[in-house]
Amino acid sequence: MSVDASGTWWRGTEARDIRAYLEAFTSSRRNVRVTDYRTAICPCGSKAFLVEGDPKEGAVRRTCLNCGTEHLILDSDERWEDAAPVRCRCVDCACEVHELGAGFALRPDKEIAWVFVGVRCVNCGVLGSFADWEIGYAPSRHLLDLA
Repeated sequence: MSVDASGTWWRGTEARDIRAYLEAFTSSRRNVRVTDYRTAICPCGSKAFLVEGDPKEGAVRRTCLNCGTEHLILDSDERWEDAAPVRCRCVDCACEVHELGAGFALRPDKEIAWVFVGVRCVNCGVLGSFADWEIGYAPSRHLLDLA
């Protein structure tokens, strides 16, 4: 795990670096800080995905680059029908293939308050936050297993 924060864009060397990025990204927010994290892994074992979604709607879908399996992550299935999805592209090299992870901000009762979908470009390593949205219901801990 190696994160380089010295340039214009943070860069990482592996999917786990998304967690460090999301923790830093949320560190200045009051009561909405990433304290839990899950890396997205396809059942075939791949971590490389095409990512598309509607950040305003709070809906994200990943498509495995290896086997083609599509998966609506977290609770995106509840809003996908109303979404106007766009493809995630690296801000530096425009690559469309990313590793993906979900960061979770928990409430004091350990239910999920907010989710953050982070990405790492597999070409140049740029880290970013593709989408985030509030979770306004409980129970919500099942989302920890739906990255």
